[in-house]
Amino acid sequence: MLLVEDEAFISLLIQEAVTNLGCDIVGPTTTIAASIALLDVEQIDVALVDLALNGELCLPVADVLVDKGIPFAFVTGFGSEMLRGTRHADVPILSKPFSLPALAKLVRQLAADAAATVGEQPAS
Repeated sequence: MLLVEDEAFISLLIQEAVTNLGCDIVGPTTTIAASIALLDVEQIDVALVDLALNGELCLPVADVLVDKGIPFAFVTGFGSEMLRGTRHADVPILSKPFSLPALAKLVRQLAADAAATVGEQPAS
């Protein structure tokens, strides 16, 4: 799982929670450039992406995730209105502050989506 989050406390909270679910964390990354660089070299199954890093929307990271077919969700204190009119308007959002059960449910859903996507790909 790629974790894109610039708030240290939230990053640690997410890392601990998803590690307890059996996920391996790639990152966390705190910049758009670092996130995209990791996506170019690492095998990523799913991602949690803070919608804004240091005031900059992470839509370029979301674009790469969509292009690679990687299921992801935004974790944000902003509402869905920030995504209105973008190609990411239907991406799941986990609103900050969030509960650990809500995070776990989202991660399980992303993992199921990733497994389904792998099952749809033709064998080579």
